[in-house]
Amino acid sequence: MKLVYKTFLKVLSLIFRQICKSYFINNLMVKNKGLLIIILVLVGLTFNLIFIQPLVIQEKTDSLIIKDALNRGLSKAFEDKSKFLEEDELSLGPKSIKDSLTNIDGIYYLRDYDPLNYSDEGSFNRIQPIRDEIVKCGMWILYHFNQPGVYREVNNITNIYYYLWQNSPGNDRWGSREMFNIGYSITGEHSAPYDEFVIINTSNYIAEVNEYRLVQTMIFPNQEIANFNGDEIYNFTIRYAGGGPMIIGNKNMPSFIILNLENNKTLKGYDRDGDRLNDYDELFVYITNPFNNNTDGDLIIDYSEVIGGTDPNNYLDF
Repeated sequence: MKLVYKTFLKVLSLIFRQICKSYFINNLMVKNKGLLIIILVLVGLTFNLIFIQPLVIQEKTDSLIIKDALNRGLSKAFEDKSKFLEEDELSLGPKSIKDSLTNIDGIYYLRDYDPLNYSDEGSFNRIQPIRDEIVKCGMWILYHFNQPGVYREVNNITNIYYYLWQNSPGNDRWGSREMFNIGYSITGEHSAPYDEFVIINTSNYIAEVNEYRLVQTMIFPNQEIANFNGDEIYNFTIRYAGGGPMIIGNKNMPSFIILNLENNKTLKGYDRDGDRLNDYDELFVYITNPFNNNTDGDLIIDYSEVIGGTDPNNYLDF
């Protein structure tokens, strides 16, 4: 647009010069025509300096600014990508980019995300929700595997660790009770039965916050059932059923599962979130998140809450 405007002004300037020259020289009685021509040329040059040259300078400046911005933008993008990979390796523990795409081991947060927007279906992936995300129903709810990646190998699930915030009994119209079945199925069908499950009783809760109870359990699937070839992993579904199941997840009360935990000896040697509590103690003693040093999101790390005597699972107690 600036180039067209600049060309237009140049043409206009030439026409103006010609008209002025023709009119004043041929029709007016001027004694010193040479002086008049010099004056007109000076007027034209002045016009060019005032209106044309600033556009040329601005266009060059804009070009340099855009070029510099693009260079800095690309550089920043590469820096952010590198930082993302470093943070990803820190939080999930993959050995390489390939592992981060194909390895199913690790933590997955239960999310209220379903393409069909059903209230009784959600999904689970590596990203913790920030706001309240609730999946609920009168009978059962489902969470589907939804972590993007390239899954080319056979993935076996040897164990599933559950950390869930279930609505306390009698606090909603769904009629939440205390006894629930929690397990999995190897298909994504809504009405598919459990392949394996365990029973949990929310009266044996670890913490109670805002009318939700924190419960924890673990299941060890049959290896002849819980194996998925490549993209079949997207059929893996968590099923949770009973009297009014209602699970919440947010930045202060995350509900999650962990696939394929290491043995106890290995867990005792890990501190993946760097909070000075080993992973075994986080999972089975304090029932906290070993992938996040501030499980309840209250700005006080889990270790400090444990030492200080406050509840690392209750963001209201710090």
